[in-house]
Amino acid sequence: MLHSLSSQEEFDRLYINEGILDYLREEKAQGRIRSLGFSFHGDVPFFYDLLDRYPWDFCMIQLNYADWNEPGEAPSGGRQAGDLYRKCREKDVPIFVMEPVKGGTLAKLPESVETMFHAHSPAASNASWAIRFAASCPEVFMVLSGMSDMQQMRENTSFMQSFTPLNETELAAIEQVKTIFRGMNLIPCTAAGIA
Repeated sequence: MLHSLSSQEEFDRLYINEGILDYLREEKAQGRIRSLGFSFHGDVPFFYDLLDRYPWDFCMIQLNYADWNEPGEAPSGGRQAGDLYRKCREKDVPIFVMEPVKGGTLAKLPESVETMFHAHSPAASNASWAIRFAASCPEVFMVLSGMSDMQQMRENTSFMQSFTPLNETELAAIEQVKTIFRGMNLIPCTAAGIA
């Protein structure tokens, strides 16, 4: 995995100009690399270029409902997950998800959102809504969630062991939350230095 691709200039300097990507692709052709992919921390045009110009076996993107943008909605304030996700689907590139709970932010929600979620499913945690949203997206191969303690690990594994995708009612609740978040000046990308 090429880690933390963030700009065209840096990608060209590190991987194209020095021949590293060609080398890795040759290693893959020789069977010494099974899957070649990258983790992404850049903007939408750079992501589109990466997927249009090169074949990839997977990519890792930040995907959560707070960072989601709809078709035609300009990415702003870190909200570009929808564009990245749709491009992966177009190119049939499996997705590894990072930051499904947005650095823990989606585990601590405004009271109005928390109340709405609990009205739908009283036993479900805020984090479970976020992780299940990411895992319910077709093309998502894996969801990576940071955890701070054993209780969080047990909770995450409990609802992922016998995973059930979000149903239509739950997806409608997520849509309501996304609408609320679009009206707020929400948190930027959790990666250091990226707004």
